[in-house]
Amino acid sequence: LCTQGKRVTVLDRGDRWGGTGSDPSQTLSPYTFQRLRAIRRGDRLTLVEKVTVKSVVKEGAQYVVHGRRGRQGAQWITTQPP
Repeated sequence: LCTQGKRVTVLDRGDRWGGTGSDPSQTLSPYTFQRLRAIRRGDRLTLVEKVTVKSVVKEGAQYVVHGRRGRQGAQWITTQPP
């Protein structure tokens, strides 16, 4: 999506974006990591770590994603279905 000019926000329960390890189910492949690093240099991708999504509610023409970051509540609003 970013390479097509779209702005993207990714919410992740963990913080795997730069992690390394031996378990391929827990880390990004080297190819994906390189692509992600290139995209992160721009301003189209926002990675939000340590988020637990609680609900997604459609309100009119937009969607409100309710979640928690640490002990604080947070929300994200989008016109596109999450």
